[in-house]
Amino acid sequence: MSTLPEYSVDRAEFYRDRAAQTYSSLCFFVATMVAAIPYVFGQSLLFVVIFYPMVGFRCSAC
Repeated sequence: MSTLPEYSVDRAEFYRDRAAQTYSSLCFFVATMVAAIPYVFGQSLLFVVIFYPMVGFRCSAC
């Protein structure tokens, strides 16, 4: 999964707010990236927790 589909959903809102000069494009994209960080981190952590033992890796550094 990716956060790219969120951009297509937010596109109309972004264009409306940009036309009204509510905020700049940079602010929108920075806020979107910062909001996506926990989502991507959570997905990565879930992937590692599930597949790390399945591959047969051992936690020797733990």
